Amino acid sequence: TITTVPPYGINGTGGITFNIKAYGHKVIIRRFWTELASTSCSFNIYYKTDSISSAPNTGTQPWILAATATFSTTNTVGTGTIDTIPLVLNIPIPAGKTYGFWISTVSGGLYYRAPATGDTVLRYDGNIHINMGTGVGYGGAAPVVVTTPRSLCGRVGYEVVPNPTNNASTSAITSPPPGFCAGNYPVKAIIANNGSNRIDSVRIRWTLDGVPQTGINYSTPIDTPGHPYRDWE
Repeated sequence: TITTVPPYGINGTGGITFNIKAYGHKVIIRRFWTELASTSCSFNIYYKTDSISSAPNTGTQPWILAATATFSTTNTVGTGTIDTIPLVLNIPIPAGKTYGFWISTVSGGLYYRAPATGDTVLRYDGNIHINMGTGVGYGGAAPVVVTTPRSLCGRVGYEVVPNPTNNASTSAITSPPPGFCAGNYPVKAIIANNGSNRIDSVRIRWTLDGVPQTGINYSTPIDTPGHPYRDWE
């Protein structure tokens, strides 16, 4: 599946950042397209496992380098031609999560754009939500990019991973707290539904110091991803 971000008119060159949120299904980000500013380019593709909320900085933020692409094109650049960045990526985004992405220029560069008047710089196709608004979409050169709002002009290619029909899990242990001292504590966990069906019958098994404890039957309805999880105590 490919989602296209329409052009707004060239504003500058460099790198560009944006958020991608996966909705009802896990998605795998596979490929990016962009409008190139040079016939010879080199890009670093970074991502982070939470959303962008401040000016990106490779020196102080937990950016992960996914890949580097160095390539040339025979297309005329800067005239609205969208070129693929020749990389096949494998960046999974769990359902309901938002990841930040940064196409960072090493050489050459890409064109980014200032939003048109009234444009919210949000793109949603039913599977993913691309956000390039103020405080998220930054354009410019690494290591620190400060100009916002700026928008990608290009495309995002991704694969949808269908959710299993029934897929309950323990997403977190909330009690006892880490590093607790000796004593009596309630055992609390958050039970999540990562499947595509609403479920209302879960068997919870747990151990204490490696010793199996009596299991619990949990019968409160748990909705599909995107709805509130339930606490078990």
